[in-house]
Amino acid sequence: ATDLSWALIASTLRSPDNQIREIDIEKAAFNYINLNLLSFGMRSPNCKVEIL
Repeated sequence: ATDLSWALIASTLRSPDNQIREIDIEKAAFNYINLNLLSFGMRSPNCKVEIL
């Protein structure tokens, strides 16, 4: 996924209406920016991810 894709995922995770419960990152190629974006989204109290 691109940096923009990860930014959209992070934004969605922070949304009170998000329903994302699982994110499959097995084949994701991460860089510093992508990891920061994902962690930013997951730190939100609105994040409902149970399986990563």
